[in-house]
Amino acid sequence: MKLKRTAFALILCIFALSGCVAGKETDSVIQAEAQGNSTRKKVEIVTTKEAIVNTETTYLDYDGGSGISWIATAVSEPVEGTIETTYKMTISADGEVLEKEKLAGKRKVTPAKPAVMQFGGSVSVGSEFFPRTTTYGVDCIGCSGQYSGVGGTAAGVKLSVSQGVLQPNGTWQSGIKYGDYYIVAADRSIPIGTVLEISNHGYNGFGLVSGQPFYAMVLDRGGGIWENHLDLYAGSEKIGGLHIDYSVHQPKAKIVSLGSGVKPF
Repeated sequence: MKLKRTAFALILCIFALSGCVAGKETDSVIQAEAQGNSTRKKVEIVTTKEAIVNTETTYLDYDGGSGISWIATAVSEPVEGTIETTYKMTISADGEVLEKEKLAGKRKVTPAKPAVMQFGGSVSVGSEFFPRTTTYGVDCIGCSGQYSGVGGTAAGVKLSVSQGVLQPNGTWQSGIKYGDYYIVAADRSIPIGTVLEISNHGYNGFGLVSGQPFYAMVLDRGGGIWENHLDLYAGSEKIGGLHIDYSVHQPKAKIVSLGSGVKPF
Protein backbone atom coordinates (compact mmCIF):
# COMPACT_ATOMS: atom_id res chain seq x y z
CA MET A 1 0.00 0.00 0.00
CA LYS A 2 2.83 2.29 0.88
CA LEU A 3 4.59 1.43 -2.38
CA LYS A 4 1.48 2.26 -4.40
CA ARG A 5 1.21 5.63 -2.71
CA THR A 6 4.87 6.36 -3.43
CA ALA A 7 4.47 5.39 -7.09
CA PHE A 8 1.32 7.50 -7.41
CA ALA A 9 3.11 10.48 -5.86
CA LEU A 10 6.02 9.99 -8.24
CA ILE A 11 3.65 9.96 -11.23
CA LEU A 12 2.00 13.15 -10.03
CA CYS A 13 5.39 14.81 -9.65
CA ILE A 14 6.43 13.79 -13.16
CA PHE A 15 3.18 15.28 -14.58
CA ALA A 16 3.73 18.43 -12.56
CA LEU A 17 7.30 18.81 -13.78
CA SER A 18 6.17 18.20 -17.35
CA GLY A 19 3.63 20.99 -16.98
CA CYS A 20 6.25 23.39 -15.62
CA VAL A 21 8.63 22.69 -18.49
CA ALA A 22 5.89 23.08 -21.09
CA GLY A 23 4.85 26.38 -19.55
CA LYS A 24 8.40 27.74 -19.71
CA GLU A 25 8.75 26.73 -23.35
CA THR A 26 5.47 28.47 -24.24
CA ASP A 27 6.56 31.67 -22.50
CA SER A 28 9.85 31.57 -24.37
CA VAL A 29 8.06 31.30 -27.73
CA ILE A 30 5.76 34.22 -26.89
CA GLN A 31 8.73 36.37 -25.84
CA ALA A 32 10.62 35.47 -29.01
CA GLU A 33 7.63 36.42 -31.18
CA ALA A 34 7.27 39.69 -29.31
CA GLN A 35 10.93 40.46 -29.82
CA GLY A 36 10.61 39.58 -33.52
CA ASN A 37 7.72 42.01 -33.96
CA SER A 38 9.63 44.82 -32.23
CA THR A 39 12.63 44.42 -34.54
CA ARG A 40 10.62 44.43 -37.76
CA LYS A 41 11.33 47.58 -39.81
CA LYS A 42 10.95 48.93 -43.31
CA VAL A 43 12.85 51.30 -45.58
CA GLU A 44 11.05 54.02 -47.52
CA ILE A 45 12.16 56.73 -49.96
CA VAL A 46 10.36 59.96 -49.05
CA THR A 47 10.40 63.32 -50.87
CA THR A 48 9.45 66.47 -48.97
CA LYS A 49 8.43 69.76 -50.59
CA GLU A 50 8.95 73.18 -48.98
CA ALA A 51 7.44 76.39 -50.35
CA ILE A 52 9.66 79.46 -50.75
CA VAL A 53 8.49 83.02 -51.41
CA ASN A 54 10.39 85.98 -52.82
CA THR A 55 9.03 89.04 -51.01
CA GLU A 56 11.09 91.52 -53.00
CA THR A 57 9.74 93.55 -55.92
CA THR A 58 11.60 94.22 -59.14
CA TYR A 59 11.05 97.70 -60.58
CA LEU A 60 11.65 98.25 -64.28
CA ASP A 61 12.73 101.72 -65.40
CA TYR A 62 10.46 104.00 -67.39
CA ASP A 63 10.82 103.10 -71.06
CA GLY A 64 9.53 106.38 -72.49
CA GLY A 65 6.03 105.09 -73.17
CA SER A 66 2.71 106.86 -72.77
CA GLY A 67 2.30 106.17 -69.05
CA ILE A 68 3.23 108.32 -66.05
CA SER A 69 7.00 108.17 -65.59
CA TRP A 70 6.98 108.20 -61.76
CA ILE A 71 4.20 105.65 -61.21
CA ALA A 72 4.92 101.92 -61.28
CA THR A 73 2.15 99.47 -62.23
CA ALA A 74 2.27 95.69 -61.79
CA VAL A 75 3.53 93.66 -64.76
CA SER A 76 3.50 90.25 -63.09
CA GLU A 77 2.58 88.79 -59.70
CA PRO A 78 5.09 86.89 -57.53
CA VAL A 79 5.43 83.15 -58.21
CA GLU A 80 6.00 80.72 -55.34
CA GLY A 81 9.04 78.43 -55.58
CA THR A 82 9.79 75.04 -54.00
CA ILE A 83 12.60 73.01 -52.46
CA GLU A 84 12.26 69.23 -52.93
CA THR A 85 14.48 66.99 -50.78
CA THR A 86 14.58 63.17 -50.93
CA TYR A 87 15.39 61.02 -47.90
CA LYS A 88 15.95 57.31 -47.22
CA MET A 89 14.03 56.57 -44.02
CA THR A 90 14.14 53.48 -41.80
CA ILE A 91 10.85 53.10 -39.96
CA SER A 92 9.93 50.70 -37.12
CA ALA A 93 6.76 48.60 -37.06
CA ASP A 94 5.07 51.16 -34.79
CA GLY A 95 5.87 54.04 -37.15
CA GLU A 96 8.91 55.48 -35.40
CA VAL A 97 11.61 56.92 -37.67
CA LEU A 98 14.81 55.11 -36.72
CA GLU A 99 17.12 56.60 -39.35
CA LYS A 100 16.82 59.46 -41.83
CA GLU A 101 19.44 59.87 -44.55
CA LYS A 102 19.44 62.69 -47.10
CA LEU A 103 20.14 61.28 -50.56
CA ALA A 104 22.90 63.06 -52.46
CA GLY A 105 21.93 64.59 -55.79
CA LYS A 106 18.22 64.36 -55.06
CA ARG A 107 17.62 67.97 -53.93
CA LYS A 108 15.65 70.04 -56.45
CA VAL A 109 15.14 73.80 -56.15
CA THR A 110 12.61 75.76 -58.19
CA PRO A 111 13.36 79.46 -57.53
CA ALA A 112 10.59 81.82 -56.47
CA LYS A 113 9.97 84.77 -58.75
CA PRO A 114 9.42 88.31 -57.39
CA ALA A 115 6.62 90.66 -58.35
CA VAL A 116 7.57 92.91 -61.26
CA MET A 117 6.42 96.53 -61.60
CA GLN A 118 7.05 98.90 -64.50
CA PHE A 119 7.49 102.66 -64.20
CA GLY A 120 5.43 104.48 -66.77
CA GLY A 121 2.24 103.04 -65.31
CA SER A 122 -1.19 104.43 -64.54
CA VAL A 123 -3.05 105.90 -61.58
CA SER A 124 -4.80 102.68 -60.59
CA VAL A 125 -5.36 100.50 -57.54
CA GLY A 126 -2.14 98.68 -56.64
CA SER A 127 0.16 101.11 -58.43
CA GLU A 128 3.07 102.53 -56.44
CA PHE A 129 5.39 105.51 -56.42
CA PHE A 130 8.22 106.81 -54.27
CA PRO A 131 7.20 110.29 -53.14
CA ARG A 132 9.23 113.36 -52.38
CA THR A 133 7.64 114.46 -49.10
CA THR A 134 7.09 117.71 -47.24
CA THR A 135 4.70 118.83 -44.48
CA TYR A 136 2.51 121.89 -44.12
CA GLY A 137 0.22 123.57 -41.61
CA VAL A 138 -3.01 125.51 -41.98
CA ASP A 139 -1.09 128.58 -40.83
CA CYS A 140 1.63 128.26 -43.47
CA ILE A 141 2.89 131.41 -45.19
CA GLY A 142 0.54 132.26 -48.04
CA CYS A 143 -2.14 129.85 -46.80
CA SER A 144 -5.69 131.00 -46.01
CA GLY A 145 -5.10 130.44 -42.30
CA GLN A 146 -1.74 132.15 -42.08
CA TYR A 147 -3.04 134.72 -39.58
CA SER A 148 -6.33 133.29 -38.32
CA GLY A 149 -5.21 129.70 -37.88
CA VAL A 150 -8.36 128.56 -39.68
CA GLY A 151 -8.52 127.39 -43.29
CA GLY A 152 -9.47 124.52 -45.53
CA THR A 153 -8.26 122.07 -48.15
CA ALA A 154 -8.96 122.00 -51.87
CA ALA A 155 -11.59 119.34 -51.17
CA GLY A 156 -13.40 121.67 -48.75
CA VAL A 157 -12.29 120.05 -45.48
CA LYS A 158 -12.06 122.72 -42.77
CA LEU A 159 -8.90 122.93 -40.67
CA SER A 160 -8.13 124.79 -37.46
CA VAL A 161 -5.00 125.12 -35.37
CA SER A 162 -7.05 125.18 -32.15
CA GLN A 163 -9.92 122.81 -33.01
CA GLY A 164 -8.34 120.28 -35.35
CA VAL A 165 -10.20 118.91 -38.38
CA LEU A 166 -13.92 119.19 -39.13
CA GLN A 167 -15.19 115.64 -39.56
CA PRO A 168 -17.80 114.25 -42.01
CA ASN A 169 -20.40 114.25 -39.19
CA GLY A 170 -19.98 118.02 -38.69
CA THR A 171 -17.99 117.86 -35.44
CA TRP A 172 -14.45 119.02 -34.79
CA GLN A 173 -11.81 116.47 -33.88
CA SER A 174 -8.42 117.42 -32.47
CA GLY A 175 -5.37 116.24 -34.35
CA ILE A 176 -4.63 116.03 -38.06
CA LYS A 177 -6.84 113.18 -39.29
CA TYR A 178 -10.00 113.30 -41.38
CA GLY A 179 -11.95 110.28 -40.21
CA ASP A 180 -9.46 107.41 -40.24
CA TYR A 181 -7.08 109.07 -42.69
CA TYR A 182 -4.23 111.54 -42.56
CA ILE A 183 -4.46 114.38 -45.08
CA VAL A 184 -2.10 114.84 -48.01
CA ALA A 185 -1.86 117.22 -50.95
CA ALA A 186 -0.94 115.43 -54.19
CA ASP A 187 -0.50 115.92 -57.91
CA ARG A 188 -3.70 116.58 -59.87
CA SER A 189 -3.32 113.27 -61.69
CA ILE A 190 -4.34 111.56 -58.43
CA PRO A 191 -8.08 112.17 -57.82
CA ILE A 192 -9.40 113.82 -54.67
CA GLY A 193 -10.50 111.14 -52.21
CA THR A 194 -7.84 108.63 -53.28
CA VAL A 195 -6.48 106.56 -50.38
CA LEU A 196 -2.74 105.88 -50.18
CA GLU A 197 -0.81 103.48 -47.97
CA ILE A 198 2.43 105.14 -46.89
CA SER A 199 5.22 102.82 -45.75
CA ASN A 200 9.00 102.97 -45.06
CA HIS A 201 8.59 106.47 -43.60
CA GLY A 202 10.23 108.28 -40.69
CA TYR A 203 7.24 110.26 -39.37
CA ASN A 204 6.67 110.42 -35.61
CA GLY A 205 3.87 112.23 -33.78
CA PHE A 206 0.07 112.55 -33.97
CA GLY A 207 -0.21 108.76 -33.83
CA LEU A 208 2.42 108.15 -36.50
CA VAL A 209 5.38 105.89 -35.72
CA SER A 210 8.35 105.62 -38.06
CA GLY A 211 8.37 102.36 -39.98
CA GLN A 212 4.69 101.61 -39.36
CA PRO A 213 2.49 102.04 -42.47
CA PHE A 214 -0.42 104.47 -42.33
CA TYR A 215 -3.27 105.51 -44.61
CA ALA A 216 -3.66 108.99 -46.04
CA MET A 217 -6.36 110.52 -48.22
CA VAL A 218 -5.69 113.01 -51.01
CA LEU A 219 -7.72 116.02 -49.91
CA ASP A 220 -5.58 118.93 -51.00
CA ARG A 221 -3.60 120.46 -53.85
CA GLY A 222 -0.85 123.04 -53.99
CA GLY A 223 0.96 125.26 -56.44
CA GLY A 224 4.24 123.48 -55.75
CA ILE A 225 2.74 120.00 -55.55
CA TRP A 226 3.32 118.08 -58.75
CA GLU A 227 4.30 114.60 -59.95
CA ASN A 228 5.48 112.40 -57.04
CA HIS A 229 5.41 115.20 -54.45
CA LEU A 230 3.24 114.52 -51.38
CA ASP A 231 2.62 117.24 -48.77
CA LEU A 232 1.41 115.83 -45.42
CA TYR A 233 -0.86 118.03 -43.29
CA ALA A 234 0.76 118.55 -39.86
CA GLY A 235 -1.64 120.97 -38.13
CA SER A 236 0.40 124.06 -37.39
CA GLU A 237 3.78 125.06 -38.77
CA LYS A 238 4.33 127.37 -35.80
CA ILE A 239 3.53 124.86 -33.06
CA GLY A 240 4.96 121.72 -34.63
CA GLY A 241 4.30 118.23 -33.23
CA LEU A 242 5.33 116.12 -36.20
CA HIS A 243 8.94 114.96 -36.48
CA ILE A 244 10.80 113.06 -39.19
CA ASP A 245 13.60 110.57 -38.69
CA TYR A 246 15.43 111.05 -41.97
CA SER A 247 17.75 108.12 -41.28
CA VAL A 248 14.86 105.74 -42.10
CA HIS A 249 12.69 108.03 -44.22
CA GLN A 250 12.43 106.40 -47.64
CA PRO A 251 8.65 106.48 -48.14
CA LYS A 252 6.69 104.40 -50.61
CA ALA A 253 3.08 105.18 -51.54
CA LYS A 254 0.66 102.53 -52.78
CA ILE A 255 -2.77 103.37 -54.21
CA VAL A 256 -5.36 101.51 -52.13
CA SER A 257 -8.53 103.01 -53.63
CA LEU A 258 -9.32 105.73 -56.16
CA GLY A 259 -11.35 108.77 -55.21
CA SER A 260 -14.17 110.24 -57.22
CA GLY A 261 -12.39 113.57 -57.65
CA VAL A 262 -14.93 115.47 -55.56
CA LYS A 263 -15.41 116.28 -51.88
CA PRO A 264 -15.50 112.82 -50.17
CA PHE A 265 -18.67 113.30 -48.10
